[in-house]
Amino acid sequence: MKAGMSPRVSVILTAYNAERYLPEAMDSLLAQTLQDFEIIAVDDCSTDGTQGILAGYAARDDRVRVIRNDSNVGAYASANRALELAAAPLIARMDADDISRPDRLAKQVGFLDAHPDHMLVASSYESIDENGAVRYRKLKGAADPLVRWVFRFRMAVEHPSMCFRAAFPDGTPVRYRDDLRVAADYELCLRLIAAGKACVLPETLISYRTHDANITSNNRTVQRENGYAFARDFHMSTMPASTIEGWDSVSKSYFLGEAATSNSIRIGAVAMRQMIRIETGDQKEQSRQLKKLTAGLLTDAFLVRGKAIRHPATFAAFLWYCREYVLSLTARIIEEREFLFFRMRKITKNFSF
Repeated sequence: MKAGMSPRVSVILTAYNAERYLPEAMDSLLAQTLQDFEIIAVDDCSTDGTQGILAGYAARDDRVRVIRNDSNVGAYASANRALELAAAPLIARMDADDISRPDRLAKQVGFLDAHPDHMLVASSYESIDENGAVRYRKLKGAADPLVRWVFRFRMAVEHPSMCFRAAFPDGTPVRYRDDLRVAADYELCLRLIAAGKACVLPETLISYRTHDANITSNNRTVQRENGYAFARDFHMSTMPASTIEGWDSVSKSYFLGEAATSNSIRIGAVAMRQMIRIETGDQKEQSRQLKKLTAGLLTDAFLVRGKAIRHPATFAAFLWYCREYVLSLTARIIEEREFLFFRMRKITKNFSF
């Protein structure tokens, strides 16, 4: 990067006691085909070898800048420290235990350059375990209407796959809510899609690692409570009030694990039909795609998290009130069978009929 020139993208990486995976993450960034970037790495007061590893990379490559917090403040507050120093108009997020493919930055920066109406681009991914073994691959390519629909109910992208603009259209710098320990990425995404479009690229551009030390794994209850509150606010600001009861019935099962009932399934299914009509109008292909996504959402919310599958009466209610989604669910299972079969193996292990 030439002196006095801003990089095309600033990569924000936060790390806490990440010595086991950090070198692989950093190496994947420095191996990018797009070389015009900076890395701002924040060590959140690690007690292992993280500080030394980051110092070594900074000494070898002047695109790497390292900050160390005086106390452990969490990933989002750490990310905000890096965002304050970022020089580029675009931001790529990265976790210290994940791996970026060599063409990740090139493809995401290229997309945002070509689509000025988009605030956010993410990608498909593969899930890996703590030893790097692939658990499943998730192909998530989707344009704005579909991504926006999923965001109404849950986090639609993987945080470390995100690349977004450094400022909102009015010039306000993009920042996380640093009063939150979990789900601030979801809250930020909802603000980003309120300001512009979002897309998920079909290419697998990251390997997303899941292990016991993940923030998500350790704070699942609070994450779901926060997610429900953020999604509800977003829904109320973008959909008619007549849909909120039905949206609530789906989302309380999905986020909060509230037990599904025949009545909650009925009003949830009715609201989903209304919302799809509002969202798509007379666009038949878009309606078909939203039905496919909705089939998965209703199944996950009512059958799995709402435990309707354990009770014959509520299971029968699901089959009746959600019968129009059966074909859509079948199509989704065929398209994403690797991911869904992995999920079902995990789910059935915990079932006690």
